Amino acid sequence: MNAVKNFYTASEVAAIIRTSRTHVYRRIEAGEIPAVKIGEVIRVPAWWIDQLGAQVVS
Repeated sequence: MNAVKNFYTASEVAAIIRTSRTHVYRRIEAGEIPAVKIGEVIRVPAWWIDQLGAQVVS
């Protein structure tokens, strides 16, 4: 079964954009990275990663 990923953790985002997890949380707090809080966990929507990649390629 192939699962489509809809959300990423801050650690996963940090690895993708090659920065620290703390930096990702700071950008989320500043409103520069969209995120949702699900219970006690913060997740970044996959569309943001896709959009970021499209900007780099363009």
